Amino acid sequence: AKGSGVLSVVLAVPPPNTNCSTASVLTAGLTPFSTVNVPFTTPATACGSNVYNDIWFVLPGVRRGTQITLSLCSSFNGSATFDTELALFGPCSSVLSTCLARNDNYCGAFSQITYT
Repeated sequence: AKGSGVLSVVLAVPPPNTNCSTASVLTAGLTPFSTVNVPFTTPATACGSNVYNDIWFVLPGVRRGTQITLSLCSSFNGSATFDTELALFGPCSSVLSTCLARNDNYCGAFSQITYT
Protein backbone atom coordinates (compact mmCIF):
# COMPACT_ATOMS: atom_id res chain seq x y z
CA ALA A 1 0.00 0.00 0.00
CA LYS A 2 1.05 3.57 -0.61
CA GLY A 3 0.58 6.50 1.74
CA SER A 4 2.12 8.50 4.49
CA GLY A 5 1.93 8.54 8.27
CA VAL A 6 3.58 9.54 11.50
CA LEU A 7 5.53 7.01 13.55
CA SER A 8 5.54 7.61 17.28
CA VAL A 9 8.62 6.42 19.15
CA VAL A 10 8.47 6.30 22.95
CA LEU A 11 11.62 5.35 24.82
CA ALA A 12 10.96 3.56 28.08
CA VAL A 13 13.42 5.36 30.33
CA PRO A 14 13.21 4.38 34.00
CA PRO A 15 13.55 7.00 36.71
CA PRO A 16 17.10 7.40 38.07
CA ASN A 17 16.30 6.17 41.61
CA THR A 18 15.63 2.49 40.95
CA ASN A 19 18.13 1.22 43.52
CA CYS A 20 19.46 2.28 46.91
CA SER A 21 22.76 3.63 45.61
CA THR A 22 20.97 6.11 43.31
CA ALA A 23 18.22 7.14 45.75
CA SER A 24 16.64 10.58 45.32
CA VAL A 25 16.84 12.98 48.27
CA LEU A 26 13.62 13.60 50.22
CA THR A 27 12.80 16.72 52.19
CA ALA A 28 9.76 17.54 54.31
CA GLY A 29 6.76 18.32 52.13
CA LEU A 30 5.27 16.77 49.01
CA THR A 31 7.46 14.77 46.61
CA PRO A 32 6.18 13.91 43.13
CA PHE A 33 7.27 10.45 41.94
CA SER A 34 6.67 7.95 39.18
CA THR A 35 7.13 4.21 38.91
CA VAL A 36 6.39 4.24 35.17
CA ASN A 37 9.06 2.23 33.31
CA VAL A 38 10.64 0.96 36.53
CA PRO A 39 12.19 -2.43 35.72
CA PHE A 40 11.12 -5.49 37.68
CA THR A 41 13.28 -5.85 40.76
CA THR A 42 13.72 -8.71 43.14
CA PRO A 43 11.74 -8.14 46.32
CA ALA A 44 13.69 -6.75 49.25
CA THR A 45 13.13 -9.82 51.41
CA ALA A 46 13.94 -8.12 54.71
CA CYS A 47 10.66 -6.17 54.37
CA GLY A 48 8.48 -8.89 52.91
CA SER A 49 7.91 -10.32 49.50
CA ASN A 50 5.62 -7.63 48.03
CA VAL A 51 8.14 -4.78 47.83
CA TYR A 52 9.27 -4.83 44.20
CA ASN A 53 9.35 -2.60 41.09
CA ASP A 54 10.57 -0.02 43.53
CA ILE A 55 11.99 3.47 43.60
CA TRP A 56 14.31 4.64 46.35
CA PHE A 57 14.61 7.81 48.41
CA VAL A 58 17.00 8.93 51.13
CA LEU A 59 16.18 11.30 53.97
CA PRO A 60 19.55 12.67 55.11
CA GLY A 61 20.22 14.60 58.29
CA VAL A 62 17.37 13.19 60.37
CA ARG A 63 18.38 12.88 64.01
CA ARG A 64 17.76 9.70 65.96
CA GLY A 65 14.45 9.93 67.80
CA THR A 66 12.81 12.20 65.22
CA GLN A 67 9.37 10.95 64.19
CA ILE A 68 9.03 10.49 60.42
CA THR A 69 5.73 9.93 58.62
CA LEU A 70 5.79 8.82 54.99
CA SER A 71 2.27 8.79 53.57
CA LEU A 72 0.42 8.27 50.33
CA CYS A 73 -2.91 8.82 52.13
CA SER A 74 -5.08 11.77 51.12
CA SER A 75 -5.44 12.83 54.78
CA PHE A 76 -1.71 13.74 54.61
CA ASN A 77 -2.07 15.21 51.08
CA GLY A 78 -0.40 12.14 49.59
CA SER A 79 -1.73 10.41 46.52
CA ALA A 80 -1.10 7.66 43.99
CA THR A 81 -2.95 6.12 41.07
CA PHE A 82 -2.10 2.51 41.98
CA ASP A 83 -1.99 0.13 44.96
CA THR A 84 1.12 1.11 46.94
CA GLU A 85 3.45 -0.37 49.51
CA LEU A 86 6.10 1.48 51.51
CA ALA A 87 9.21 0.07 53.16
CA LEU A 88 11.75 1.92 55.29
CA PHE A 89 15.29 0.58 55.43
CA GLY A 90 18.48 1.43 57.29
CA PRO A 91 21.65 2.37 55.38
CA CYS A 92 22.15 1.03 51.84
CA SER A 93 24.95 -1.22 53.08
CA SER A 94 22.43 -3.16 55.18
CA VAL A 95 19.32 -2.87 53.01
CA LEU A 96 18.88 -6.63 52.63
CA SER A 97 18.90 -7.19 56.38
CA THR A 98 17.55 -4.01 58.00
CA CYS A 99 13.84 -3.40 57.54
CA LEU A 100 12.80 -0.62 59.90
CA ALA A 101 9.13 -0.46 58.89
CA ARG A 102 6.75 -1.62 56.16
CA ASN A 103 3.12 -0.95 55.31
CA ASP A 104 0.59 -1.98 52.72
CA ASN A 105 -2.98 -0.65 52.59
CA TYR A 106 -2.98 1.74 55.58
CA CYS A 107 -5.75 3.83 54.00
CA GLY A 108 -7.45 1.70 51.39
CA ALA A 109 -4.95 0.74 48.69
CA PHE A 110 -2.43 3.33 49.87
CA SER A 111 0.42 3.09 52.38
CA GLN A 112 1.70 5.04 55.35
CA ILE A 113 4.61 4.56 57.74
CA THR A 114 5.31 6.42 60.96
CA TYR A 115 8.70 5.67 62.50
CA THR A 116 10.69 7.13 65.39
